Amino acid sequence: MMVESENSNMSIDIDFNRLYTIALSEWPQVIDASVIVDVEGDYKTYSIKDLNWLLAEIDERCLGIEGEVIWRDLHGAICASIREAAKIVKIIETKNLREEFVKIIFDEKIRDSASGKYDLGWNNEDYLLVKSYLSKNSNQKIDSQ
Repeated sequence: MMVESENSNMSIDIDFNRLYTIALSEWPQVIDASVIVDVEGDYKTYSIKDLNWLLAEIDERCLGIEGEVIWRDLHGAICASIREAAKIVKIIETKNLREEFVKIIFDEKIRDSASGKYDLGWNNEDYLLVKSYLSKNSNQKIDSQ
């Protein structure tokens, strides 16, 4: 599904499977998660060496592009999935992330972002894009492999 705004030439395919494929291609194929730092408690708070830096680098490339609000939260969801996987394995092949798990995290993040609780500098087109995404993808099944 393509979304086109009334006030601009903005159009973006909001199908989760396609968005995910594109977003995942921007990540390295292999993430070294062997060094976990800043651990508190039973891994309630922790970081993976260089992961936040990598997310910031990818996130920066999204600034000002069409669908920025979608891309930034989707990359945040991929990063969160990598963090979860790092609790168990030291080397993560991003192609092995469970797409359905990333979608759950992403949908939660995008709903939270669109809730209006935070001033994210979104314009009306951003909210319309997210509303369209959620409308199209709320009951979408993921093609698991």
